[in-house]
Order: sequence, then C-alpha cells, then structure tokens
Amino acid sequence: MRILVTRPIDDAQTLAEQLHRLGHQAVIAPLMTVRYRPIPDLERVLDRAQRVLLTSANGARALSRATDRRDLKLATVGRATAEAARRAGFTRIDVAGGDADRLAELCANSYRPEDGPLAHIAGSVVTGRLGEQLGALGFTVERRVGYDAAAIGELPPPVAEGLAQGQLPVVMLFSPRTARLFLDEIERLGIGASFCRIDALCLSPAVAEMAAGLPWRRLLVAAEPAGDAMLALLDQAGPNSQAPNPQAAPPQSATPQG
Repeated sequence: MRILVTRPIDDAQTLAEQLHRLGHQAVIAPLMTVRYRPIPDLERVLDRAQRVLLTSANGARALSRATDRRDLKLATVGRATAEAARRAGFTRIDVAGGDADRLAELCANSYRPEDGPLAHIAGSVVTGRLGEQLGALGFTVERRVGYDAAAIGELPPPVAEGLAQGQLPVVMLFSPRTARLFLDEIERLGIGASFCRIDALCLSPAVAEMAAGLPWRRLLVAAEPAGDAMLALLDQAGPNSQAPNPQAAPPQSATPQG
C-alpha cells in the first residue's frame, strides 16, 4: 500500500524504513523542514537544571548537536523522543506517556521544585501548556530554542496528482501543525473532494481535530501518541479495509506535544 509520509525528512526516512519492512511503500513529502540553531547560554542552563525536558525527537537532536555532554538526566514526552535521545548517546532518561500532560504528571510525581529548575529544549513554535502546567506546580522552567520547523510550502506535483487520483490511499499526520499545513495545501490545490477515497492516520485526537476539515474516507486516531500505535492503525486503513469510519464521532481535544 502506498502511504504519504508528511514528517520532516529525518523522521520520515526512519518511518519509511519501518513501512517498507511491513510491506508498504512510503511516499515522502515533508511539510516542514527542521533547521537547528546554536543554543545561547546552554551550559549554564544545564549546570543548574535537575532534568532536561524534551518534547520531540528534534529537541533531542538539537540538544545532542549543542553539547557534548551525555551524562544529562532527561525526561522525554514519549518513547519516540526517548529513542532519538538514546541514538544520540544519552542514557539517563525518564519516559512519559506520550503527550505534554503526561510529561507534566511525570515531573509532578518524580521531581521536586526545590531540587532545581527544569530545562526545556524545544522548537521556536511550541504548542501545549507544559510550561504553564509546571509553573503551577512550583517548578521553574528554563526554555531554550534549539531548532526552527519552517513550512516548506507546496506538495510536489506527483504527490498532488496522486492524492487527486486516489493513488495514495493513506496519509499519516503526526502533529496539529502538520495537519493544518496539509489542509491549507489541499485547499490551495482544490482537490478536497478526492479525500473520500483516502484514510488519515493521526497521532492524537488533537491532530485528528485539526485534520477533520477534509472529507476523509476514515479518520483514524492512534490508541496512544506513539509511532508503533500509528503503525498499528494500518490494519484498519486502505481501500481493502472494512473498518467503520470514526469520523461519525468527532475527536476530543487533547494537549498536543510541544
């Protein structure tokens, strides 16, 4: 089955390999490109922090590029971010349940505000209320921007044509921002009517809520915000699936990853 992968290129290539092992063909068309940047005053922040918070795999990569230290204590939003941190050489990692709310819960249950601030390495665009939630619990959060995720713009013409003709029966969407960019591009192309033949696989209810503006054949939401849960949705997707259409019940809001 041909599947459109919209993630930034590093994550897209990893996902494409996973899809290939499952017998699918990934068509990669990133909607954002990641540009890493130097992190000012990082070593001072790291020296003070009791824990470094990472809410995306890009945050893990940004941290690994900005410092040679691998003894840092990390707390990641979920398993995919933790795996990116391990690949970068970090080993002291606490893993939350997959979204910002669960990361805040992990901090509340495992750390104490009096033990020092929490450092958060994030992108220039942050979604969710993680800093606000942790502040309400008494924590000091020092956020540093390690990367920019910039919109690429237009889908490549062969991808747009494949969507218009129903030749890409599945689209994978991993963030509300990606979903918004995708909907804007489909509106610009004027091919929204074609999506009655296409299934959307969404990482979270927040992603599905943003994607719901198209007439998808099915709008499927992962059981948890994790990569393996997204892959599990493939059993319900595609033209040969007889699974009911979950769009009959609108998705509930959820706090997205930052």
